[in-house]
Amino acid sequence: MKLSQSNFTRSSNRRRGSAVLVMLAFLSIIGVYLAGNVRALRDVKQELKLTEQRQIRRLQQVTLQPIPVQSIQTNLNSEMPGTIP
Repeated sequence: MKLSQSNFTRSSNRRRGSAVLVMLAFLSIIGVYLAGNVRALRDVKQELKLTEQRQIRRLQQVTLQPIPVQSIQTNLNSEMPGTIP
């Protein structure tokens, strides 16, 4: 009887040990995945910040340049149907 009980204990210990190893491997895979996602999010945030700065600079330059009034009036007259230029 002692022999079969000790075999059962060894088998149970091996199962517990392998379950621990599987869980550790699973947690390490999740950790690598999370680290990669955090890095990707940081890169996207930086890219968005640079794009926003470029957009702000571009819009500031556009608003500083006045639009000639004559070209607006010419465009309006040429687009209206039934008007004679």
